[in-house]
Amino acid sequence: MKNITSNIFFVLSVDILSLLIAIAGVYHVSQKSGLPFHFIDNNHITITESGADESGKVFNPGDVILYIDDYQVNNSEELETITDGKNIGSRIEIKIMSETGIKSLHIELVPYYSMRYIIIMILTGLLYMSLGVAIYLKKRDNKAANIYHWASIFVGLIITTTWGNYNIHPHGLGYILRIVFLFAYCLSPVLYFHFSISFPSRKGNHYFRLLKYLYPAAILLGLSLSAVFVFTVTGNISYRHLFTQLFDAGRIFFALCIIFSIFSFVLSYRYAKEESERRMLRWVFLGLSIAALGFVCLWQIPQMLYGRGLIDEDMVLVITLFAPISFSIALLKYHILDIDMIFRRSTLYLIIILIMITFYGLVILVTQFFISKITYLSSFLILALSSVSLALLLDPIKRNAQKFVDKKFFRVQYDYKIALKNIIEGINHQPDPEHIADYLCHSISNLLFVKYIAVFIFDAAENGSPLLKSYNYSNGSYSNLTEDIISCRNRTIKAEATKYSTEPGADINPNLNNFIKDSGIALLHPMISGKFTTSGFIVTGDKLSGKRFSHEDLYLLSAISQEAGYAVDNYILQQKIILESKESARLKELNEIKSYFVSSVSHELKTPLTSIKLFIELIKGNPNIPHDTLEDYLTTIESEANRLTKLVENILDYSKMERGIREYNFSPIDLNMVTRNAIIFLAPQIKLYNYTIELIEENEELIIFADLDSVSRSINNLISNAMKYSYPETPIVIRTFKKENLIGISISDQGIGIEKEELEEIFKPFFRSRKVSAGSISGTGIGLSIVKEVMHAHKGTVDVDSEINKGSKFTLLFPGVE
Repeated sequence: MKNITSNIFFVLSVDILSLLIAIAGVYHVSQKSGLPFHFIDNNHITITESGADESGKVFNPGDVILYIDDYQVNNSEELETITDGKNIGSRIEIKIMSETGIKSLHIELVPYYSMRYIIIMILTGLLYMSLGVAIYLKKRDNKAANIYHWASIFVGLIITTTWGNYNIHPHGLGYILRIVFLFAYCLSPVLYFHFSISFPSRKGNHYFRLLKYLYPAAILLGLSLSAVFVFTVTGNISYRHLFTQLFDAGRIFFALCIIFSIFSFVLSYRYAKEESERRMLRWVFLGLSIAALGFVCLWQIPQMLYGRGLIDEDMVLVITLFAPISFSIALLKYHILDIDMIFRRSTLYLIIILIMITFYGLVILVTQFFISKITYLSSFLILALSSVSLALLLDPIKRNAQKFVDKKFFRVQYDYKIALKNIIEGINHQPDPEHIADYLCHSISNLLFVKYIAVFIFDAAENGSPLLKSYNYSNGSYSNLTEDIISCRNRTIKAEATKYSTEPGADINPNLNNFIKDSGIALLHPMISGKFTTSGFIVTGDKLSGKRFSHEDLYLLSAISQEAGYAVDNYILQQKIILESKESARLKELNEIKSYFVSSVSHELKTPLTSIKLFIELIKGNPNIPHDTLEDYLTTIESEANRLTKLVENILDYSKMERGIREYNFSPIDLNMVTRNAIIFLAPQIKLYNYTIELIEENEELIIFADLDSVSRSINNLISNAMKYSYPETPIVIRTFKKENLIGISISDQGIGIEKEELEEIFKPFFRSRKVSAGSISGTGIGLSIVKEVMHAHKGTVDVDSEINKGSKFTLLFPGVE
């Protein structure tokens, strides 16, 4: 631990020192002086524009610079070596060869670099250095990342300490900065070559043997350049030609190292075993193709051949920015963008452009063959014909070029962001965990092409078997796999994998075989809910292709698992809210029923008690009541007493049934006899309210095995209801019958009837019809529920047929006794 800390401290100290050097370098570059006119280096320093010096002496394009302050100059490097020792605003003498002979000009030096270049230089150098430091801090245990860190620091120094004024104050600082530049210039390409043979995986030892020669060669070249530079600027200007030759050798060394690096990356891509390595290398190729090749082809080689680059130096810096960005993506987050799509589109449109240029050229050649002289009209026709033809052919050209690119260069794969977006949307559209599991099985299988997949989702309880959905799972028994998965629920909240199922460097525990007995399982991803608990698992087998799961595959599965965990958690929460809402509604309804029941019972008790009390007071207050009147009073009292008895018995029966303690004493009874007794029991009420009862009995005895009291009260309830909901002038028909092995009784009335939608509700406790005419009739609402419970206990049924305003018919069917 102490060694690691000291190593980090050393590296960061060097980085801070490099930053300070870079800041000083920016200052010395900003003080670089130059000539106030443009020139080119074509074996001579040739002026490319017209102008005049302070005394009015004219110079013209084509004039050649021979001397500066009596020092002969043959190329731009020698010229810069001289002017870099001068300050901005200094006056120098220039001897030129013109058409009229040799002239001496006195020129005032101006700033060599523009403010735009200085700003771009600062931003570019800072980006190189900061990305290098960031990669080191992120992956300091990675050898390739360490090498790239130093390469980035050195390139940052090249940019910020490039040729500037070496005579700035304090004296000697300019020399140090130029020496730093020369060493960084020599060492950085070797570092990039070193990086190329270390990334994405280490190559053979014979490649690393080259480093034993390249690093010493770079150091030796840096020492030579530094020594010659010091000799040149400290008085012995004759060394400037040797310095130029050595610097050109350094350029060749730089270019060769870059070419070797590219060749090494190509070999790495060719022999890469994992798709993730290929994707990393494609990011590297993107950076190299734009930055390194752009620098060499647009600046280095033209500088050697023509003395100036093909583009401005600040644009060279902008081009080189592609390298640190793409290399950093390759090292850290190679899947952040779809590099295949970038390459595919770039290659596709390059092919299309080449085809269009070729086609246009062929059209011109063919036209010239038939038309000897190209006129304005004919050129217009050629352009129109080419445009129309290309417009018609563009779509098929694009389509066929796309097929060619996909077939020859790329294997069509899923787009990470689009795939993740589609699956997340699909998960959020599933109604419940079962559909979520089924959707995950099919979508992941179609995306990753695994041998099999199983999705386990646990319920809210801690125990119990999980919901299981699988696709192509045949590697062992479900029960064993389920047991293993249940055991994983409380021990892991991180993805697990077998040792060789994922690409190297994957952020996943390779310990799956330690607790999963099924050797066919490759990956196990937990679904982590919002409470950081495991709500399920996604289990997959190996890929059908035999390849390992890439980092992108793992990120995708991890994101899918997390989203599925949230979806399951949301479903459980929604169900909980729904249940709580239903429970709240049920409690509210029970409270209302309780209030209604108390009110109804109070009313049902009060009415007969009032009648009884009234008639007793009438009897007591008039001892000479006629006998017939007295009989009527006593009949009313008996009727109301029977009504009270029935009410109390119903309440007691319902209470016993609710608590599950209702007992039945079964014995053979005659249903005809029970029916007659029920009518006799209700006779006072029937007589009091002038109801007509029609009894139609079966001729033979109807023996059933039943509880006499329960059956009697059930029949009493049905007859009482018939009287309540019908009119006195209409008859109530009671019929007993035998039907095959069943014995039954039906009670029919011609009353108000029951709504069809209420036929299933009337047997529920405390149900009251919403019909206005029925709602005004008193009752406790438990009579029919008692009837249904009694029939259930007797293995019988209760049926009802009803029509509004025509009446109702209730039928009790009992099993017959053989």
